[in-house]
Amino acid sequence: MKVSVYEAKSKLSQMINTALDGEEVVITRNGKDTVKLMPVPKKNNDWIGMYEGQIIIHDDFDEPLEEFEAFS
Repeated sequence: MKVSVYEAKSKLSQMINTALDGEEVVITRNGKDTVKLMPVPKKNNDWIGMYEGQIIIHDDFDEPLEEFEAFS
């Protein structure tokens, strides 16, 4: 889809939907391609819990280490 800057002012919502549907949207100025409208890539926010079942914290995790007794 190609539209002029003048058209783009009144068709922005339609242009956004078109871009979200995967179609290329180009805005022209003086008959020349100037700007391409495209969706922002989705961020992957699934990092919470991504290591579930892969990390083990032992019961003695916070016990003092013998190697460091001299420093306490």
